[in-house]
Amino acid sequence: MPGSFAYLEVIDNGLGMDTETRTKILLPVASASSGGPKERADETGVRPGGRILLVDDDEAVRGVGRRMLERLGFAVVTAQSGPEALEIFEADPDRIDCVLLDLTMPRMDGAKCLSELRRLRPDIRVVLTSGYNEQDVSQQFVGKGLAAFIQKPYRLSVLEEKLKIAMKGDGSAD
Repeated sequence: MPGSFAYLEVIDNGLGMDTETRTKILLPVASASSGGPKERADETGVRPGGRILLVDDDEAVRGVGRRMLERLGFAVVTAQSGPEALEIFEADPDRIDCVLLDLTMPRMDGAKCLSELRRLRPDIRVVLTSGYNEQDVSQQFVGKGLAAFIQKPYRLSVLEEKLKIAMKGDGSAD
């Protein structure tokens, strides 16, 4: 077979592996032009190179969310609270293309943060995230200009689809 491959061999002398299980695998190596994150994002309509503000009080969610967003080709700025998000946003509101905003946070919840973001920049695209389902949350945000809603925990494919909707629309899913 033509192309570059990575060779993976598992070595284990414990009782749990027989000779047949000790795998030797050849994996194709992706080239720079084989569809990395930025190219993949281009194909879906999500604008690579955009900057997303990810706001969540859970450190693990911020870490995983950052990696997912970067894989989709975005630059990511994170905040652990509503007040921190507003401080970041207020410093340069035009640098942020979209805000991924958790609903339930201490000190300032997502609803209040959304209101303040809209005061600073009415056209900012906001994707609300929550462990609650969309039906439970949607009535509270009718007419408030959400670009999309995503239920946690979310998969990369769902995040990608919601961002595609948010970034292509007029900033409002209502």
